[in-house]
Amino acid sequence: GQELDALVGEVFDEHRTDALGNHLFIKRCGRPNAPKILVDTHFDEIGMMVTAIKEGGFVSVTNIGGVDARILPAGEVILYGREPVYGVVAAKAPHLTTEIDRDKLLPLSDLLMDTGYEKEELEEICPIGTPVGFKPIYRELANERIAGKAFDDKACGACAVFGIDAVAKRELAADVYLLFSAFEETGLTGARTAAFGIR
Repeated sequence: GQELDALVGEVFDEHRTDALGNHLFIKRCGRPNAPKILVDTHFDEIGMMVTAIKEGGFVSVTNIGGVDARILPAGEVILYGREPVYGVVAAKAPHLTTEIDRDKLLPLSDLLMDTGYEKEELEEICPIGTPVGFKPIYRELANERIAGKAFDDKACGACAVFGIDAVAKRELAADVYLLFSAFEETGLTGARTAAFGIR
């Protein structure tokens, strides 16, 4: 919340958060009883959750949102437990698989994440239910392009901030509410709740 406020807060007159984790920024037009315009982007991202901890520090997970299992093998992850734990999605070496197996896509529930911890130690730090996310890596590409994780939907949020900032207060026809909503990847709970509160 504080990092988001530091990034975009100066564009707005007010910043609120709620119990769901929604972040609402308001730019007021200065007119009494002004209408309200809501611009909604979401701030959550897809991820996973620990479902089992196995001997040798291996972890089974399930998805939170639409995780594409095709991108996971050998990927780097962070388990957000009592302290961050880094892991890698284990993949069987090609010389240990048959040609048929190499073409098969393992379901997410069959993949294991290797942390290097012992089982008992990991159970203390990252119990079942611990969220798991992708390691945040960002790269600059050619022609002023960038690549990285979770641009869905933070790129839209950035566009909304720039668009709202480009309009002077005296030109606004309404109070503008910019919502960075929670729980979009698993439904629209955050947006529904925030819109109800704004109304």
